[in-house]
Amino acid sequence: MSTASITQQGLAAGSMVKMQAYTDHKSDIVNIPDEGVRILFFISLHCMHCIDLTPEISEIARAVPDAGFTVFSTGEREDNQEMAGYFDWDFSVISASQEEMENQFGITMLPAMVLLRDGVVQLTGVVYNKDDFFKLTHKVLP
Repeated sequence: MSTASITQQGLAAGSMVKMQAYTDHKSDIVNIPDEGVRILFFISLHCMHCIDLTPEISEIARAVPDAGFTVFSTGEREDNQEMAGYFDWDFSVISASQEEMENQFGITMLPAMVLLRDGVVQLTGVVYNKDDFFKLTHKVLP
């Protein structure tokens, strides 16, 4: 059953994301936003829907090769290293509390995603699986 929804949570479409540097699971500095299409996923390691989504993030990334991906996770750095290794993710996983997700991106429901183009929010939504993701993004992704 698909339950995707474009939500009123998060930054409004058309708003600009303020540049911020984050440290990812590999201790690399990641600047968000950057140029081009960047898809941000927000998950909690204590959320069953989020855990169900994690393997599908790999499939989404393969299907949208021209986009950059970043996962914000409530996990500690070590948890995120293990998750990235298990799923063979070559993109950044950043530790963030749910409070940080809300303060920085307005995310209040998980799992969620934000699609940015050149730092401008195109849409935000709650997604439970890859079908939800593609239903939400089909009008804004090539």
